[in-house]
Amino acid sequence: MNKQNFMVTLAALTLSLAGTDTTLINVTLGSMTQAFLGVDPVLISLVATLPSLMMIPLPSIGGRLCYYYDKKKLLVFSMILYIISGVGGYLCASSIYLVLISRAFIGIAAGIAATVGLSIIPEIYNESERAKIYGWNNAFNGGVSTVLTVAAGTLAAIQWNYAFLAYLAFIVVLFIQVIALPSMPPERFYKREEENSGAKKEKLGWTIFVLVFCLFGFMMISFINMMKLPIVIMEGHIGGPMTVANAYNVYNITVIIMGIIFMKVFKTFKDYTLVLCVAVSAVGFFIVGTTQDVNMIYIASICNGIAGGAFIPAITTRVSALAPKSQMSLIMGTIVQAMMLAMFASTFVEPLLRVFYGLQPAAFLFKFGGVCFAIATVISFLWLVVRGNKRKLDTAENI
Repeated sequence: MNKQNFMVTLAALTLSLAGTDTTLINVTLGSMTQAFLGVDPVLISLVATLPSLMMIPLPSIGGRLCYYYDKKKLLVFSMILYIISGVGGYLCASSIYLVLISRAFIGIAAGIAATVGLSIIPEIYNESERAKIYGWNNAFNGGVSTVLTVAAGTLAAIQWNYAFLAYLAFIVVLFIQVIALPSMPPERFYKREEENSGAKKEKLGWTIFVLVFCLFGFMMISFINMMKLPIVIMEGHIGGPMTVANAYNVYNITVIIMGIIFMKVFKTFKDYTLVLCVAVSAVGFFIVGTTQDVNMIYIASICNGIAGGAFIPAITTRVSALAPKSQMSLIMGTIVQAMMLAMFASTFVEPLLRVFYGLQPAAFLFKFGGVCFAIATVISFLWLVVRGNKRKLDTAENI
């Protein structure tokens, strides 16, 4: 790989960082409560959740902007806004309301950057290379997010608002993207070409809708693992804070490894990669919901890491192959929206189950999630089999 290709690949790996690192300052929430004594705790919580809420409508706007403007320019603009808004939390530390305003703007910037970033990869790489880049992208995000979170925590230990200075690291990301990424024409220029060829129109629609819906459902249930695993470990007397930390570390390392080898996995299992992810998640959730053994908790973290490291790259690879270039950003934006909505909706899973089953231990949520994933495994497997048989039948009729 020559220097130019290396820089382009490095830039591609940074494209989704803004969308995944909006929550760097979660490590400061405890200290922030002490710094703003008497402030409504809901406002403190909003510091963490407001960027994600702002990101929900923004991908549609970012997708439409890509139809009219150069994607590189949009990305650079959103990254500059992201950096200024991130550091703004440090500059505005005297007022919780100013901090919230800065967090709202970081959500706006991240919503645009995440959408543009996902749609740039299909512009640079052909279909055979996208699986590798999307997988590496997922792994890179996991590794960098871990490092930046540790950096933010270290800075917060000095003074809580210093954590916002961790966003200065994105100046390096911005510099790489500026010098390495090529300019890209607005997507409206692809419209006439597609109208003349009529390509992919028959594929667009239900298939993409089903894929995005599957992403939403998978992510909504998967977030239970991130939110409730510490409670299961503590309630079941399986371990303490170190066990929780180790379980999350095992999960993150597995996600990174899966991202690195994702292309080989995707080439081997193709569309059945998604079925494999859901099946492995079912195993992981059933283990957490039933075990009292700390080693089994780590095995469950490996299972969930395998699924978490492969599912999103599999969806983005598949969708990017189906979406026409003139609508790539808008459709990729729905992927970002599905993930943000899933994160938001996951908080209502437990209250909803409480209505039907009453107050239950946290392990019950994992048993419920395991059942959901098991049912989804069967349905998705049968759907792919029927779809494959239909394709064979259509091919035979054409012959």
